[in-house]
Amino acid sequence: MKNATRYSDSELQEFRELVQGRIEKTEKEFQSLKDQIAELEESMGDDRSDMMDSTNSHTEGEMLFRMAGRTQ
Repeated sequence: MKNATRYSDSELQEFRELVQGRIEKTEKEFQSLKDQIAELEESMGDDRSDMMDSTNSHTEGEMLFRMAGRTQ
């Protein structure tokens, strides 16, 4: 059995900062996706008469939901 590597406190702190930075970035991306979904849902409610726009909005909405799911 291989011995576990002990990282120094400074190495662990650097790792914490990297992880925290990634979490913050991902949270911002997730919020942006949620905002885009909300805007899309709002615009779909206003303009359901044009079938092509509705289809494009639906496709864009599906893409945003998938991206949000992966990000979450």
